[in-house]
Amino acid sequence: MKHVAAVVVVALAAGMASARVGGKTYHFGTMEARTNIAFESKAEIETIIGTTNQVSGTAAVDGEKVKIAVSVPVASLRTGIDVRDEHLRGEKWLDAAKFPSIDFTVTKDAMKKGEEFQLDGTFKMHGVEKELHVQVSVKEIPADLAAKAKLGAGDWIRVRGAFDVKLSDFGVKVPEAGANKVSDTLKISIDLFGTTEKPKDAKPMAESTTAKEAKAGDVKVAGDGTRYTFGTKPQLTNMTAMSKTELETVIASSGTIAGVAVTNMDKGMGKVKLSVPVKSLKTGIEMRDEHLRSADWLDAAKFPDIVFESSQAAKNVDGTWAVDGTFTMHGVAKPITAQVTVKAISAEVVKKANWGDKPGLSFKTTFKVKLSDHGIKMADWVASKVQDEWTITFDAVAIQE
Repeated sequence: MKHVAAVVVVALAAGMASARVGGKTYHFGTMEARTNIAFESKAEIETIIGTTNQVSGTAAVDGEKVKIAVSVPVASLRTGIDVRDEHLRGEKWLDAAKFPSIDFTVTKDAMKKGEEFQLDGTFKMHGVEKELHVQVSVKEIPADLAAKAKLGAGDWIRVRGAFDVKLSDFGVKVPEAGANKVSDTLKISIDLFGTTEKPKDAKPMAESTTAKEAKAGDVKVAGDGTRYTFGTKPQLTNMTAMSKTELETVIASSGTIAGVAVTNMDKGMGKVKLSVPVKSLKTGIEMRDEHLRSADWLDAAKFPDIVFESSQAAKNVDGTWAVDGTFTMHGVAKPITAQVTVKAISAEVVKKANWGDKPGLSFKTTFKVKLSDHGIKMADWVASKVQDEWTITFDAVAIQE
């Protein structure tokens, strides 16, 4: 549950309730695909990435005056692992039964600073209310432009920003035993579209699917050195793929990664292979996930795995590794070079986290891939919502065999 607490903070950051200043009032939460709130907890052993596509609230805009009030249901927070999410909503963490929402309300007119606004208000989570000051970009989209972009009826607004919150400030205590798995500080990002059209009755939230533990199986790497296995626990594996356009931000994530790494620290050499089942990718919206797995996109039935495999790796002077290899998606393998941060984790730290009694290896890298390079063609009307170039991040811990 230690990981769940981190999720809670994220929701708070996103929330706000109803406010009216004059001018136009925009309603958030009318479309899940244009509601994106993400939060991240980075600790020594684990990185937890959570999302929600559910929010309610309004933004009242009158010239350079902006007031916002939003609310995020704690029950909508997802980290990709059902057990962890249940802990997050439980009495010892966010306590969704007693404190069902995370709320943010602007308490005074926003101040414009260049192209951004400073929002001064209150952030309420876990029954505790604190002052919060956030820098956000606010972009109004007139009805004619919104119609051309296929946003929907009415005038629209887009609010984007990022900030940090501390769980301890809201009475959520990370146990000492979990300090290397859950960070007290959560990094939260919001990307919300609102419309002057009032929302229809909200649909019930879809049931989540249980994240299963990955197994290394036939993922093998030849080579001399110390061998480590990825996927022993879903909490230790994170893969995200992110697309950002003017209309939508899509974050697909998976905690189901199988793989093996072989390293020879003395020679400064190593090899790695990671495999992610396409069907394990989740974006937070069930219909969008079905499209992602369909024959029109990644075609999970025909090409069930996304694979990253190194051909050679050499240690840089600064301690990072330069890794050359291939990235295979949709049945197409393309060469790739990635800069990887590798960190040894002692057996003592792993044992304290209750993940075994052998040492581990932290593996982190970010790179970009193009869908078109892998034979995935997008219709013209989709280009405004989904970018051809995606940012891929692997953040995983392998345990020594």
